[in-house]
Amino acid sequence: MSALGDDDDRLGDDSVDDEKLSTGIEILDNPEYLDGGFPKGSVITLVANPIATAELFLYDLAEVRHTHYFTTARSADSVGKTIEMMGRSADGFDIVDLYSADDLFDTAMGALEDVDNEENIIFDTFSDIVRHDRGDEILDLTYRVSHETGSATYLYMIKEDEETMTYEESRVPYSSDVVMKMLTGIEGEKVENRLAISKLRGHTPPPKTIKLNIGKEIVVDTSRDIA
Repeated sequence: MSALGDDDDRLGDDSVDDEKLSTGIEILDNPEYLDGGFPKGSVITLVANPIATAELFLYDLAEVRHTHYFTTARSADSVGKTIEMMGRSADGFDIVDLYSADDLFDTAMGALEDVDNEENIIFDTFSDIVRHDRGDEILDLTYRVSHETGSATYLYMIKEDEETMTYEESRVPYSSDVVMKMLTGIEGEKVENRLAISKLRGHTPPPKTIKLNIGKEIVVDTSRDIA
């Protein structure tokens, strides 16, 4: 049986379910959305179109606490430079370079074992992990470590939506406690991003979306979302 276990016991006992970790983004932690953040130990899938620049959103999520940032598409040096160029601080980042690693599996598994209590785990992207021949084992250990340490884990999947996912890809949001979608469209001459929470295990997902203007800082347009 998978280490992920059954859906009903994914978050463990009620004491873990009742404790939350702030996302570090005020409007997400608002009572109308997450009411303080995600339950400790949550595994969160972020599904986004590649043109959405969702990695900038991940940088903001990472700044709230020490983060183990797994990069699969770019080198650690490239990620660090981008973080600083976009006006974020990389001080709390432990960048795990899977892009340049001689053995992706061993590097990922070793770094996961170094995660301490109540930290962040971010995979940019988990789409690349799914294509690895031992991707299932990485997913299973990621869930176990997240649960045992009470950490928040973000798995970035580059997809327009779940309908275009392969069976292997669809296992990621299915196994996750939370699914966030970054919905991307064109409004006039601008790219518009809206964040929707479509799955929130044990809770009713918030019905509203959040409009995000992503740049050197994330600006939330609340004019039609929260008064």
